[in-house]
Amino acid sequence: MNKKALVAQHCATSNVHTENKNHSNSAFYRGEKLTIPVVVHVVFNKDEENISNEQIFSQIEVLNQDFSKKNNQNFLPNDFKSLAADVNIGFELAKYDPKGKTTTGITRTFTASKDVWQEKALLNGVQRRKVYFTNIEGRDAWDTKKYLNIWVCKMPNGKSGYATFPNQVKADESDGIVIDYRFFGTKDIASSNVPFHLGRTCTHEVGHFLNLQHLWGNSISNDDCSGDDQVDDTPKQTGPIAGCPQSPINQCGKSTMFQNFMNYASDNCMALFTEGQKSRMMDAIVQFRPTLNASYVATNELQLIDIQLFPNPASQFVTLVTPQKGTYFLINMQGQNVAKGELEEGKNSIEIAHLSSGIYQLGIVIDNKQMIKKLNVL
Repeated sequence: MNKKALVAQHCATSNVHTENKNHSNSAFYRGEKLTIPVVVHVVFNKDEENISNEQIFSQIEVLNQDFSKKNNQNFLPNDFKSLAADVNIGFELAKYDPKGKTTTGITRTFTASKDVWQEKALLNGVQRRKVYFTNIEGRDAWDTKKYLNIWVCKMPNGKSGYATFPNQVKADESDGIVIDYRFFGTKDIASSNVPFHLGRTCTHEVGHFLNLQHLWGNSISNDDCSGDDQVDDTPKQTGPIAGCPQSPINQCGKSTMFQNFMNYASDNCMALFTEGQKSRMMDAIVQFRPTLNASYVATNELQLIDIQLFPNPASQFVTLVTPQKGTYFLINMQGQNVAKGELEEGKNSIEIAHLSSGIYQLGIVIDNKQMIKKLNVL
């Protein structure tokens, strides 16, 4: 089966964010691994679609290996080995549900729909894809700002997965990833679907979810080499490369990185994200998904109503109103901690005149609870 046939139709649309490659949130700044809580919604019509826990566990293991550079990279050319990044992101099945109750991080829903991804139904007067909604034979998302929701279901031939780009979410309830049950993980039915049997479909889609494009850019093909993925250290391509060819394959005047997870190669020929892609994913987390972090789950976070920040944008001072004493820190777009201090109950004046213009992450910590606000310094 051709990887292009499986993947080319399924990726999120091409209007993606292209700015600010080198941001980092506070977890990255502190050198900690950012752990993303995952909930897997298995939506099945036939027994074989109701995949086992073991198959799900195997996919989480693959994600952790691929995003930590713990996979097999021995076959990479030396030039590409030096570019391979430990993205420093981990994944775990959620331990707590949105109500704070313990969970396996797996939900299972029988659907009468034989094609729950493809079919739509009327919900509150609007046509919706069934897979995303319990009321129309699918499964509702958990809070998409705190969990990576992955729906595993039957997808039509020619589609193996789908992801929403972070700046392109039209509805929170469908923000996440959908993977065909035959290509999720490495166990059971997935193990027989060679050459897409090693869980890289999901790795590829998580890349999209964190704002990575295909290496050749937005379109299906890029014959004139005019498009790219907005990442400096990934060579341009004229289009997708399938299979597991012998290296090198030259396009656009350079050797292609067909081994990159954002290509269409066979699973056993995919091996790396680059440092540039890592920066772009960090940027996406800071800009669009700052609460996609295990530390925001299973804790009673500060509520937005409890914290006031004004003016914003600002150039000289900002006022931060908090319900009790705490601390704050400011992280710039390069992931550097540029300010920190104590907070008193009530109004706090923070001087920002010495800061360069740009977007900052203002972290507020009170009674072991944390929240992040975006601050625009003029």
